[in-house]
Amino acid sequence: MKILFYSISMIVLLGCQSTPENTINRYESFCSNFKHDDSLNKYYPSKAINRVHPEYPLRAAKKGLEGYVVFEFDISTEGQPVNINITESYPGNTFKSATTKALKQWRYEPAILNGKPVDTKCHTLRLDMTMG
Repeated sequence: MKILFYSISMIVLLGCQSTPENTINRYESFCSNFKHDDSLNKYYPSKAINRVHPEYPLRAAKKGLEGYVVFEFDISTEGQPVNINITESYPGNTFKSATTKALKQWRYEPAILNGKPVDTKCHTLRLDMTMG
């Protein structure tokens, strides 16, 4: 009977574990209020032509931490990510600096409309930081 009680207690305690809210940072989205015209991105998509991988922060590696950062950004006529906004990061701000630095170096083939490059708005990207 004691074994059954301890087993149920452990299951209840394990079920109560969750990610503390302070480890997930949620930021305001500037795209949520943007009336998005998908026709430009659908017919004239911007394509990533150069991706720079973020450097894994040494402190995170030593602690065995993994996580992610979610970005919203626009792509300029030059193919550069601009107006970069972080909408979510986990855990906390651990990977914010490294992923932002890398994203700023990415280059896209800009969208073309009527033979000319055009800005495209509100792209979303999630960069996962894993050790494996």
